[in-house]
Amino acid sequence: MMRLFRWPLFAIPFVLAGCASDPREAKISAVIGYVNAAATSIEGIKASVDTSIKKAENKKLDAAELKKAVQSVADLKDLAGGKKMQGVKQDIESLAGTTPKEERDALAEKFRSKLSSAMARLDEERRLLEKTILEAEAIDPDSMKELRSKLTEAEGSFVMLARQR
Repeated sequence: MMRLFRWPLFAIPFVLAGCASDPREAKISAVIGYVNAAATSIEGIKASVDTSIKKAENKKLDAAELKKAVQSVADLKDLAGGKKMQGVKQDIESLAGTTPKEERDALAEKFRSKLSSAMARLDEERRLLEKTILEAEAIDPDSMKELRSKLTEAEGSFVMLARQR
């Protein structure tokens, strides 16, 4: 879970190397949007687990809320496995060789803070989710097994996306 969504760090060189002018800037913006979407999904998963904890009775977490969390993880996995994100990655890789160094440097400077902010938000949401999951596991460890499993699968989708070339 701790490595979840670190794939954009591996994608940064591809993004910055393959970007210039409007189409390239659009691809960078799309990656930043996907990172923010992943953070929002993680925030939703955390909210569902929090609600499940609040509704827990007799050392049992609320199953309906956990089911929402599991569905949100499936949606998060689709974000990495979906055609849009894979398409953006392929587009970036195809543009990578045609961008002069000066343009790469200018784009890196222009988008660095936005990408860093998005990555910081993603990392913070991931950390908060991990704390919430640990809290839930202290109440009902068996109920959290499916969610943990699904999070591991989602992480695998992002790792595979980062490794594809």
